[in-house]
Amino acid sequence: MNHNIASLKVVRDYCGACHRCIGSCSVKAVRYADGAASIVPDRCIDCGDCYTACPSSIGFTEDYLSRVRSLTGTGRTVVASLSPEWMAFYKDIAPCRMIEALKLLGFTHVSETALGAECMSAPYADAIRKSGTPVISSFCPAANALVAKYYPSYVESLAPVASPAVLHARMLRRIYGPDTAVVCIGACIAIKGAASRGEGVIDASITFDELDEWMRMENVSFDLLPGNDSYRFEPFEARTGLDYVLPGRFMETSSPHGVVPGLETCSVSGVDNIKRLFEAHRDGIAGHPLYIELYACEGGCIHGPGRLRHTGYVDGELTLRRCASERSRRPGNDLPLVVTSAYHEPDPVVCQVNEREIAEVLGDMGVGSYGEAIDCGACGYARCRDFARAVAMGDAVRDMCSLYLRKMSHDRFSALLAHIHSGVFVADRSLAIVEANDVFVQMMGAGAHTAYKSSEGLVGVPLGSIAPLADVVAGMFRSSEELLERDIQVKERMLALTLFRLPGDMICGVVRNLFLSSVGSGEIVSRSKAVINDNLETVQKIAYLLGQTASRTEAVLNSIIESQTSEYER
Repeated sequence: MNHNIASLKVVRDYCGACHRCIGSCSVKAVRYADGAASIVPDRCIDCGDCYTACPSSIGFTEDYLSRVRSLTGTGRTVVASLSPEWMAFYKDIAPCRMIEALKLLGFTHVSETALGAECMSAPYADAIRKSGTPVISSFCPAANALVAKYYPSYVESLAPVASPAVLHARMLRRIYGPDTAVVCIGACIAIKGAASRGEGVIDASITFDELDEWMRMENVSFDLLPGNDSYRFEPFEARTGLDYVLPGRFMETSSPHGVVPGLETCSVSGVDNIKRLFEAHRDGIAGHPLYIELYACEGGCIHGPGRLRHTGYVDGELTLRRCASERSRRPGNDLPLVVTSAYHEPDPVVCQVNEREIAEVLGDMGVGSYGEAIDCGACGYARCRDFARAVAMGDAVRDMCSLYLRKMSHDRFSALLAHIHSGVFVADRSLAIVEANDVFVQMMGAGAHTAYKSSEGLVGVPLGSIAPLADVVAGMFRSSEELLERDIQVKERMLALTLFRLPGDMICGVVRNLFLSSVGSGEIVSRSKAVINDNLETVQKIAYLLGQTASRTEAVLNSIIESQTSEYER
């Protein structure tokens, strides 16, 4: 069976690069490249976890609802195969009202998928009796795909029995004719894949979300349907198969338990839990007679990705259980004979990458091949090694790693600081230096030089110990200002200080000479030297006019001389 047609896709224009789909995908069938995610069909098992996790961009590969609507307008007999979990999502809606609503949408007949589950009891009992090894359920298409692709050695343990949806479709065609169109309605997304692959029995599938949308489009409302007992499930109501959508219930309510003496059962739901089961039994699972039931959705089909999100789990499940219990006490159905067999074959996923490639990626990220990994999961992968493997395979890019981005940002920032002509520092709220460049050290004098030699680029050094800037920076931390400009006198120099806020509760300061590059170099150097050396009276007049002390004015002029001399000499 070809499992390589996924039901889901990512709409690139709406992808927010949040990596939630990657984090939710247990088999990592999501690739991230060129700023958006995409689903890799040959790895996807159609579980729908990414569909549930994605806030905006994951949708179906085609407009399944339009396909269903077109079927109802062809004149063919179109039958709705309604999955039992509808009772949990529409717990206040009587069956007759649901049937009437579906017929108003254009369905010729409405039938219960659970009838297909009732056909499974005898074939499963026969498979368990004949097998000398444990038998694994095969009615979850996503779980089947997981086994075929990732644990192919267990394919031969899958029960050779078709899923309830497929068995029901075969039954409906036997009753209503081979040209009958069958539309599945349920919380399962994997059934859409079965329809897309053209397996011949299911024409289309929609979720309960899509059903609600369709009813809104056609103005079909349960509020306008008071109920009429003439609307009944056809060809008859299901009896014992209703709660197959709940883990462990199929064997409890069907005959194999009584037919196979000493039968033990185990139910595992959720892709991660199924993986743990197989990883723990790579060499096989011992025990016979043993039946292992697998559900890709944790908690069973009732928690499938196509469920109605606004409904309560507990109330809905209890409603379904009560209905299943009441129906099971009614006389059984005379089921028509249908072919129940199904063929499963391995379809292994090949993902080859060597340790050298993984080590190179880990090195680029700034973590060791095995140690020093932070495993933060921000990239969507549980471990740094898993992420590195994905990068090596072309399924991820290094920029998804927050540690790598911080490392690259720091390297770029350091390179920028090294080439800027102004003094630059970054301080945190404790007024400790986080980063500083060489120009800043030179501007602050001998004390800064000493601290620079004894620490790693002034990192962690108290700002106030090397420069008279701590009070200004502390004041900005206390204020709500985003930008602050001040003139600061450092010994005989007058410096311009600009402060602005950085993410992470830090402040960056840029320190420069007041008149750097603002006036012609030769003229200002000669004039300033003449003022200082030959005409103290002029200095005093300037100080008086500016309302400053002579020493402050001298500091300003010294700054001008220093900055402009360097430019003039160039």
